[in-house]
Amino acid sequence: KEETKLNKKEYRALLRKFTIDNLNYWLFAEKSKKLCNVDKISILYFFSREYCKICPNQGVILSYFKEIFDEDILIFPIDADLKEDEPIIALLESVYTVESYPTIVIEEIPYRRIVPKDEMGKIICRLYRTEHKDCEDYLE
Repeated sequence: KEETKLNKKEYRALLRKFTIDNLNYWLFAEKSKKLCNVDKISILYFFSREYCKICPNQGVILSYFKEIFDEDILIFPIDADLKEDEPIIALLESVYTVESYPTIVIEEIPYRRIVPKDEMGKIICRLYRTEHKDCEDYLE
């Protein structure tokens, strides 16, 4: 029992560190995109392991686009179950009016539902400033 408690604590601490590192990277990426005029798409992905049984479906769709667009898309998962320990999560949820999961924020625009693959492809491809080679299936 003692070992299990310790492992759960260590696991939660690692999740918190991952989340904070991820958010620091997101802030750095946003600043870089503005200062350096970088043509990348950023997505914040708010999910809950505890309270959202459909969230993994959105995760699969996001993983698909990460595979397709590689470094041209930046996806930042935010585990809302950690917000009691990490006030920055609650702050971001307030900024983007996150009231349910999953919620994704694509370039500052929140979508408070599962965004299907075809719709997400169109949203992403319309946001690139230059023509992207992997967008031909999503732009007509």
